[in-house]
Amino acid sequence: TDNKPPTVHQPPKQQQWASLADRLNPNRPAFDAQLKSSWKSLSKKEKKHIIAEDRKAIKALKSRGTAHLLPFEADTDDHCETSHVAYVHIAPIL
Repeated sequence: TDNKPPTVHQPPKQQQWASLADRLNPNRPAFDAQLKSSWKSLSKKEKKHIIAEDRKAIKALKSRGTAHLLPFEADTDDHCETSHVAYVHIAPIL
């Protein structure tokens, strides 16, 4: 006999995080029909919690990469220019 535990069906996990607005909008790829259909029946407390978690996730995404200290002074305009030498280097393969 097989001693494996019974398989429990789990809903598929999203590949990427999606905002609450995306999950409630049927025109968005991340639309969550189950969440949308149950939204009106959720209590104010439940909705507040979901909204707070969404805001927390958005804030975390916005702050990603901003907390790293660099061992040098970074110029925010450095990414705006490509030197002529870089173009000379890639010209033969274009």
